[in-house]
Amino acid sequence: MGRGRSDEAIAEIKTAIDLEPASLLNQRNYGLALHFARRYTEAAAQFKRVIAMDEGFGSPYPFLINTLELSGNESEAFEWWMKMLVLAEVDKETLQAHQTAFQTSGWQGILRERAKRFEKGGEAYFHGAAYNAQIGNKEQAFEYLEKSYQRREVWMSYLQVDPRLDALRDDPRFDELVRR
Repeated sequence: MGRGRSDEAIAEIKTAIDLEPASLLNQRNYGLALHFARRYTEAAAQFKRVIAMDEGFGSPYPFLINTLELSGNESEAFEWWMKMLVLAEVDKETLQAHQTAFQTSGWQGILRERAKRFEKGGEAYFHGAAYNAQIGNKEQAFEYLEKSYQRREVWMSYLQVDPRLDALRDDPRFDELVRR
């Protein structure tokens, strides 16, 4: 998946699903392969199927949200974002902050709120880079990508295919990270 060979990844994951159709992880990974192939409509449908299989299986939620947002469906992305926050049992202040951010600035407001809260959240630096790339903070995004690389975060394997980083791809620093 991380090398941009989407057709191969999709075929392999379909084989895994044929062998073990009840595997939530395989089902989620199928959605992820579709997402990285930028087949957003299919990816969103797949993530929703996984959630329908087990609403408590949290890992498809962020991918569904990213897929919806990247396909331009910010309102639905926000609905799922709020569902995910409720499932995660975040505090009321956090819920209200995200509600206000979306009401005043749309999905960009959510991304700014996530970037603002990133340092306190314990997420991988790769995700902090993605939030900052999406709101135009290239310098901060590259700083976080460098930290992600130094920490050998697993998410760096998606550097070449994650669409949230598209705003960074024309910068020579991006090519340098890929090369390393």
